[in-house]
Amino acid sequence: MVILNKIESKFKALKHEKEFAFPQIKHKNIYLFSIPTFGNIGDLAIVEAERKFLNDNYSDWNLILIPDYATNKAVKFIKENINNEDLILIHGGGM
Repeated sequence: MVILNKIESKFKALKHEKEFAFPQIKHKNIYLFSIPTFGNIGDLAIVEAERKFLNDNYSDWNLILIPDYATNKAVKFIKENINNEDLILIHGGGM
């Protein structure tokens, strides 16, 4: 249960779109869309597993977690900043 509480607390800050800001963009970016902010522990655990997998296997890439409410803002941003090396992924939980 401690791990699930840690996972949930990581995403509590992602409650309002006005709080979401893109980090500095680097050469290789992974955009992970639809990060849940509604508190479903199962979906949050999936996000944590996705984050760990991507950090372990793409450690030299910039991982950008995009909360579910920020999709429109993210699409506009990515259209202006995407490069040929970037990856766009969607969270694997049920939405």
